[in-house]
Amino acid sequence: MNVGTLETLADPTSVCLSPCAKLNLTLEVFGRREDGYHEVRSVVVGVGLRDDLEVAWCPAGGIRVSCDEQSIAEECNLVTQAARRLAALAGRPLHARIGLRKHIPLGGGLGGGSSDAAATLRALDCVWSLGMERHELEAVAAEIGSDVPLFFSLPAAMVAGRGERVEPVTLQWSGWALLVLAGPAVSTSAVYQAWRPDDRSDGRREDATAIVATERAADLESMLFNDLTRTVLKVCPTVGRVGERLEALGAGHFHLTGAGSTWFRLLDHEEEARELEARIKQRGLDLRTTVAPAPVAQGPMNIKRGLHGNH
Repeated sequence: MNVGTLETLADPTSVCLSPCAKLNLTLEVFGRREDGYHEVRSVVVGVGLRDDLEVAWCPAGGIRVSCDEQSIAEECNLVTQAARRLAALAGRPLHARIGLRKHIPLGGGLGGGSSDAAATLRALDCVWSLGMERHELEAVAAEIGSDVPLFFSLPAAMVAGRGERVEPVTLQWSGWALLVLAGPAVSTSAVYQAWRPDDRSDGRREDATAIVATERAADLESMLFNDLTRTVLKVCPTVGRVGERLEALGAGHFHLTGAGSTWFRLLDHEEEARELEARIKQRGLDLRTTVAPAPVAQGPMNIKRGLHGNH
């Protein structure tokens, strides 16, 4: 794997995608299962912070992945794992060059690696002309990681089990999310290992039906919770200190997504999100922020067909 230099893919048969991030609006954790995973239930939406992925067929050379994020080792790269699993399932030698440019931060609870893996499966199914059904790709996705299948069901979905049971839902709300990236990457496995039942969130717990039917961000925000928040703050106190600084702004309650370090607020209008972002900057808080639409889907593939259109 060529890490550190993003290779330009110029093959006439290639596809380009923009895998999106995700936000957990709710996240319930019920305890460890016999298979070692935790039983969860979550309402998830796609958010318009995106990586860039380009996948090209090539006649030889195996599967080559290049990435501009130097900290992603080959054995940890879900894109590489997705490509290898799909090639093994096809049962014949298949070759591809994959270029990945990261914008979704690592360890932020935004599902960037899982999103990239799902996009890779979609792209390679097209480039390799496998003709697989969606449910077949989702089955491969579940083998790669618990979060990977949900990216086939965005812009919004209800997730259960260890994450492999996914049901698309249609939210009545749409608007904008202000993401505040607290800095350090948080290990998902470390958070789940440290989680204890008394870490569960307090307060009201609306079911998915009520959340899906809510139209205003202010009403929706009062329903959000994350059973991993306390655990994340124990594992990485820096995230908690950032949260305290955000609360001191007096601009509403920020929420953590997943097992990561990203705080977020939901707002109905882009102007509101931009104004809140400006307040953070004016206070001198040296934090990386992003304003992005939500909910969003993975988006279409930009297919570039040439002489090698069928293999």
